[in-house]
Amino acid sequence: MQLFAEGLSLYRERRWREAIEVFKKLPQDPASAVFLRRCAELLQSPPQEWDGVYVMRTK
Repeated sequence: MQLFAEGLSLYRERRWREAIEVFKKLPQDPASAVFLRRCAELLQSPPQEWDGVYVMRTK
């Protein structure tokens, strides 16, 4: 739980590369897998005015 909280904090701070490394340490956790994918997407196309809210583009 502590490790996920660390990853989430990094995610919210836009420190996605670091968050990815933390979430990779939790391979069996479904929530970490979701945030791992989100971090990868955000790194590819970082939003300028990001407020921490993730906007799904597809289902």
